Amino acid sequence: EIAHELYNALDYCRKGEDSALVSLDRGMALWLGVGQVEGSSDIGNFMYSISEKAEENFGGVENESRVNEQLIDGFVDAAEMVDSCNGDTERNSLMTDLISRILRIMTIPLLQHLIYHIWEENKEYVQLYAVAVVPQASGCSESIFNVMSDELLREQEVFSSNNLDALFFDAVKKFQQCLRISCEDIIGNS
Repeated sequence: EIAHELYNALDYCRKGEDSALVSLDRGMALWLGVGQVEGSSDIGNFMYSISEKAEENFGGVENESRVNEQLIDGFVDAAEMVDSCNGDTERNSLMTDLISRILRIMTIPLLQHLIYHIWEENKEYVQLYAVAVVPQASGCSESIFNVMSDELLREQEVFSSNNLDALFFDAVKKFQQCLRISCEDIIGNS
């Protein structure tokens, strides 16, 4: 739903309509949720909180996760850009790039959780985050999607990270490269 609101904002921006700001506000509200406390992974249960927990799993969060800081900055930048979005081709291109960056950032905590739960061998959470991450791989290449899908979305009685081979890890690396998500984006400076 957040991506839908971002694409709506982009569409409204291209048309020079005021509704772009409303869509950005809705997208941010869906990310934050109700009752979220800044920097908390315990209070709140939308993506903001999930992002805080994802970064905690990799050993860091002092005040607010990097993902949430970057995402909030991205939404603020987009809101400021909306005022000058009036069908101008150059501004539309900048807004498209900004929305793409926001969507890329939104993928980071999903990938963090997927990797973390693969390490922890938590089958249920691997499947949950695989359903969120693996379909995005189809936008990179069919082979990346097929490898990730075969390993993470097929029915397995027992999940073991020991069953994942170099081909799988190479596909995950290529997926990260495709989305321009670095290892530092995933694990931070730990």
